[in-house]
Amino acid sequence: MHDAAGRPIAMRGIAQDVTEARREGRAYSAVIESAFDCVVTMDSHGRVTEFNLAAQRVFGYSRSRLWGRRWWT
Repeated sequence: MHDAAGRPIAMRGIAQDVTEARREGRAYSAVIESAFDCVVTMDSHGRVTEFNLAAQRVFGYSRSRLWGRRWWT
Protein backbone atom coordinates (compact mmCIF):
# COMPACT_ATOMS: atom_id res chain seq x y z
CA MET A 1 0.00 0.00 0.00
CA HIS A 2 1.19 3.52 -0.77
CA ASP A 3 0.17 7.03 0.24
CA ALA A 4 -0.93 9.69 -2.26
CA ALA A 5 2.71 10.61 -2.97
CA GLY A 6 3.57 7.00 -3.86
CA ARG A 7 5.53 6.32 -0.65
CA PRO A 8 5.10 2.84 0.82
CA ILE A 9 3.25 2.72 4.13
CA ALA A 10 3.03 0.11 6.84
CA MET A 11 -0.43 -1.15 7.67
CA ARG A 12 -1.81 -3.05 10.62
CA GLY A 13 -5.42 -4.05 10.79
CA ILE A 14 -7.89 -5.22 13.34
CA ALA A 15 -11.16 -6.80 12.29
CA GLN A 16 -14.12 -5.98 14.47
CA ASP A 17 -17.86 -6.09 13.93
CA VAL A 18 -19.13 -2.53 14.47
CA THR A 19 -22.75 -3.15 13.49
CA GLU A 20 -24.13 -2.36 16.94
CA ALA A 21 -21.93 0.72 17.33
CA ARG A 22 -23.13 2.10 14.01
CA ARG A 23 -26.71 1.73 15.17
CA GLU A 24 -25.86 4.19 17.92
CA GLY A 25 -25.41 6.83 15.21
CA ARG A 26 -23.93 10.15 16.20
CA ALA A 27 -21.95 8.92 19.21
CA TYR A 28 -20.07 6.46 17.00
CA SER A 29 -19.36 9.13 14.37
CA ALA A 30 -18.10 11.59 16.97
CA VAL A 31 -15.66 9.04 18.39
CA ILE A 32 -14.35 8.10 14.95
CA GLU A 33 -13.90 11.70 13.81
CA SER A 34 -12.19 12.83 17.02
CA ALA A 35 -9.74 9.89 17.09
CA PHE A 36 -6.08 10.80 16.82
CA ASP A 37 -5.42 7.44 15.17
CA CYS A 38 -6.36 6.60 11.62
CA VAL A 39 -9.66 4.78 11.32
CA VAL A 40 -10.40 3.10 8.02
CA THR A 41 -13.21 0.59 7.75
CA MET A 42 -14.05 -1.57 4.77
CA ASP A 43 -16.85 -3.91 3.88
CA SER A 44 -16.38 -7.57 3.02
CA HIS A 45 -15.50 -6.59 -0.57
CA GLY A 46 -12.69 -4.21 0.45
CA ARG A 47 -14.68 -1.03 -0.25
CA VAL A 48 -14.01 1.90 2.09
CA THR A 49 -16.94 2.62 4.39
CA GLU A 50 -15.19 5.00 6.81
CA PHE A 51 -12.10 7.17 6.49
CA ASN A 52 -11.65 9.62 9.36
CA LEU A 53 -9.81 12.95 9.42
CA ALA A 54 -6.62 11.43 10.83
CA ALA A 55 -6.54 8.93 7.95
CA GLN A 56 -7.02 11.74 5.47
CA ARG A 57 -4.03 13.61 6.91
CA VAL A 58 -1.74 10.56 7.11
CA PHE A 59 -2.56 8.92 3.79
CA GLY A 60 -3.17 12.09 1.78
CA TYR A 61 -6.50 10.98 0.30
CA SER A 62 -9.84 12.66 0.84
CA ARG A 63 -12.75 10.65 2.19
CA SER A 64 -14.78 11.46 -0.92
CA ARG A 65 -12.06 10.03 -3.17
CA LEU A 66 -12.07 6.63 -1.46
CA TRP A 67 -15.64 6.27 -0.17
CA GLY A 68 -17.26 3.17 -1.64
CA ARG A 69 -14.17 2.22 -3.63
CA ARG A 70 -11.63 -0.53 -3.14
CA TRP A 71 -8.55 1.06 -1.68
CA TRP A 72 -6.23 -1.73 -2.76
CA THR A 73 -6.50 -5.14 -4.34
